[in-house]
Amino acid sequence: IGYIRNLNQAHWQKNYSREVRLKKVKLSHQYSIAYTLAFVAVLLVVNFVFYRSLEQSHQNQQQKLCDLIISSFTPGIEYGLSYGNTTDLESTLFPLRNNPEIAFVRVLDNQGTVVSQVDNRGLVGISQDIELRTVDRDIVQKLSSSFQSNFPSQLLESAENDHRRLGQLQIASTPYKYSRAYDGVLHLLLNLGIILP
Repeated sequence: IGYIRNLNQAHWQKNYSREVRLKKVKLSHQYSIAYTLAFVAVLLVVNFVFYRSLEQSHQNQQQKLCDLIISSFTPGIEYGLSYGNTTDLESTLFPLRNNPEIAFVRVLDNQGTVVSQVDNRGLVGISQDIELRTVDRDIVQKLSSSFQSNFPSQLLESAENDHRRLGQLQIASTPYKYSRAYDGVLHLLLNLGIILP
């Protein structure tokens, strides 16, 4: 009887130790899954914040570029619109061709008709169907002081109201996800994904 009792006790201890090991393995597995999920969540948050920061920086740079284009090209566009010379307008916009930072630039007359444009969307892989945010600036003809002095004020105000606006300049900069900077970030994230495991 004592032998059987010892045998049963040994069998019970063996089963108990096996259950303890299984519980430890299961618990360790659960910890590993929880750690992996937490790591992936942190990595996604960091990448999102990193991406948004770079995207905002890109947008600020693009805004500065649009302001520079407006200040530099407005005189030539004003001249071309005032005389209806599309050749001058095309010559004015020509330096913007094949610029990957600019999706397109358009010059519209007062009727909203595109009279000249540079379209670089095909260069950076942007579909024509994608609607892009544009920076719009009215092209205004400024009357010279000698012209103003030769006309009555009432006639001058009427002329300003009717003829001051010549048209509009529209600039669409290349969105961040189509830019060369975005390609560099993708390569960096891909390398991190390969190295981290």
